[in-house]
Amino acid sequence: MPLDKFYVGWFVQGSWLRLTVNVTQPGRYAADMYITCPNSGVLILSLNNYESGELVSKQVVKDVPKTIYFHDWEVLEGGAVLDVPEEGLHVLTVDFAKVGGDPKVHWGNLIWMDFHEV
Repeated sequence: MPLDKFYVGWFVQGSWLRLTVNVTQPGRYAADMYITCPNSGVLILSLNNYESGELVSKQVVKDVPKTIYFHDWEVLEGGAVLDVPEEGLHVLTVDFAKVGGDPKVHWGNLIWMDFHEV
């Protein structure tokens, strides 16, 4: 990974990111993620309606591949699939739910996510 890139990292079990996303077309979307996870782990992606807070879609990624160390980046292709029935603003939550081994150990890092229709 180039040294001039920013990433979110050093997650511990129970950490999460919450992002506002604008869905321009309803559909079924797969998420590719560029991550590191030296201790293996589980993450959960969920999508909620921006205004009502109602859960729209949720996907558990059980087998996040183990990388050698924290800067050994891997692309997790199609790791999660979300069904999005309506366009508009939504809240995407990435929950770093479980880390392999000791829960106090860092989960890993995330540099980008890319969603594409499937």
